[in-house]
Amino acid sequence: MTDEFKERLKRYHEGQLSADEEAEMERELDKFDVYQSFLDEQEEEDHTEINSQEVIRKGWFHQRFSIIATVLTILLLIIPLLGLSSKIYYVGKASDLVDLTTKTVYLTEPNVTVGEGQLDVNDHFFNMSFTMDLYKQVGGEKVRIGEWDVLYDLNRVDYPDYPNRNYVIENPPLDIPRPEEKKLYHPDEYAPSSGWDQLEQLPDGTVAEVYISFDQLYRESDIKELLGQMRTDWQWFAVNTGLEQNGKSVEGGYMTPIGYPSESNARDWSPREGIDDRGNSNEEQFLRVMKELEDYEQQATDIARTKWLDLKERNDYLDENGVEVYGAVITGPVEELLSLKERREIRNMKVGEVRLWNYK
Repeated sequence: MTDEFKERLKRYHEGQLSADEEAEMERELDKFDVYQSFLDEQEEEDHTEINSQEVIRKGWFHQRFSIIATVLTILLLIIPLLGLSSKIYYVGKASDLVDLTTKTVYLTEPNVTVGEGQLDVNDHFFNMSFTMDLYKQVGGEKVRIGEWDVLYDLNRVDYPDYPNRNYVIENPPLDIPRPEEKKLYHPDEYAPSSGWDQLEQLPDGTVAEVYISFDQLYRESDIKELLGQMRTDWQWFAVNTGLEQNGKSVEGGYMTPIGYPSESNARDWSPREGIDDRGNSNEEQFLRVMKELEDYEQQATDIARTKWLDLKERNDYLDENGVEVYGAVITGPVEELLSLKERREIRNMKVGEVRLWNYK
């Protein structure tokens, strides 16, 4: 506002303007009134907009809080429900999955048993894990060789991450077997030199686990008297299933032995039942378990170190030809094992685990 306008406004107030000047001043004052009304309206609209934004902001925070609270409530309800559902799911399956695992070990791992009462089982959200201690009979004692950790997602093994194998022996087996590990040979298969020289170099007062391969196929009953009165024990028999002569699976992969524990290991077939619970012989129990595993061949293959089991083909052969063995695992004092060197039935021998004298 200029000084001239202020002077005119003063004269207008004192009535000193002419009629024309007074009319012009009133028109200008009317403009000021309109402008002031505009300013008042604009201020009211701005205040309303600010209030609206505040309402929207508060509503957004309230909505977000409500969503978070709802999600947390659902989680708090669903987590116990999932846990309960998981436990209900494994009530009927846990023992079956443990049995499947242990029986696979007994059939595919020569002279390996699972420690009784030493399975540590834990169930989570629709998966179940357990740890089993593994042993070998060497001389008069069971020697712990390590442990396997197994994880099932529902009823499938979490392969290839599991089984997680941890061994405590000096020369642990490979996770996936290779031909250079082979210790048992079919009569019609080429066999490298035997390990008698290695056995002879062991000092007196030691016991050993040895793998013997026969000169032909035998029924278990035909070779049971081979050890006579020696302080040695049968531990495991390798069974001919029609694939061992070539040593290859149907797909051409490396085929490892399959077999069953001897009577000395009868109680260790599974945590729930022994070989003699049904009055069955070793051979009958072996055939029954082979049929059971055929229905779960993928799980058994995931568990086993060997990646080819071909259970249907093997079971078809066994149904037609019966159970014949081509090799075995025995254990005892070294000096007594050496006396088997002259037996014509034994075509080849390989040394396994060795320990200091542990017979009582």
